[in-house]
Amino acid sequence: MKTKSSEISPTVHLFLTVAQANVVAEALEIYARLGLGQIETITELFNEGYIPVNTESGTVDRSPVSQQIAEHCSAMKDHMGFSPHGHHGITDRVVSEAAKNAYEVECVLRKSLALDRDPHPKFRGTEYDGLLIKCTTEKVPVCVIEGRMIPLSPFRAFAGYGHG
Repeated sequence: MKTKSSEISPTVHLFLTVAQANVVAEALEIYARLGLGQIETITELFNEGYIPVNTESGTVDRSPVSQQIAEHCSAMKDHMGFSPHGHHGITDRVVSEAAKNAYEVECVLRKSLALDRDPHPKFRGTEYDGLLIKCTTEKVPVCVIEGRMIPLSPFRAFAGYGHG
């Protein structure tokens, strides 16, 4: 039986170093958080030095600038109808599919990176949980690090190395 080309779902393979994969995971988290309405993420990024200050010397007291950014972010949230610390949940119907996809890929990528970094940690942080909440109709993402496949089921809190 022939399959219609519209039914075929192509996959993408992206080859990255572990350092690059960590940056992608960070970017996916930022995108997902903004998609939930967590506008204060911008202030956090500024405070952490991700967002530079455009001065001739490249240095400035970040505290007053950070306060101004926080006030603007709070005003933006207010204009969008959020309380200062309010935001949507990842499964809320108003959250975009793009933000949900970013969340799902981030969860899979972070778990794979965590297992690669330390497969048997003394303390298992949330990055080891993987994808616990499936919120799109897309296939569950799969991450391969150095030939190790770490498939993740959205209904399992832990999937070890290997298949299954």
